[in-house]
Amino acid sequence: MEGCRLKTYARWIIPALFLIGIVVTIARYRMPVEAPELLNAALARAKTENKNVLLDFTGSDWCGPCMVLREKVFESEQFTQWAKSRLIFIEVDFPAQKKLSEDVERQNALMKRKYQVDGYPTIVVVNHEGKELARTVGYRGEDAEAWIAALQRKIEGQ
Repeated sequence: MEGCRLKTYARWIIPALFLIGIVVTIARYRMPVEAPELLNAALARAKTENKNVLLDFTGSDWCGPCMVLREKVFESEQFTQWAKSRLIFIEVDFPAQKKLSEDVERQNALMKRKYQVDGYPTIVVVNHEGKELARTVGYRGEDAEAWIAALQRKIEGQ
């Protein structure tokens, strides 16, 4: 008798757990994505300073094009001078070797989901309200001047 009751429970428990898993998964993907604290702080600063926010979605220690983009563009004097008066820069990193704090990992994952990033490097420029103004995916080896000019045209909607 006891064995029959266990089989009956097992017959109901497994499908019930499966359905709960499906409901949780659907709810997770339908929930609006809140901006993490780091992004909120950058957006507030961007509003105060009348700037946009550049989100650099990168794999800093494994993505070859990401490393070259950082070296040839982001670390260049030309980009530094151009960005200083225009942008708040946030590196949204997904490293393979480097360990990030749980909070940074959580915030990075939220930003990746919010801006629907699925490749690296992805650069997303947003205004102080978080509205996307420009996006670039990949890096083709342009020098800083050409890369900045292309991004500026996208920001201006050309």
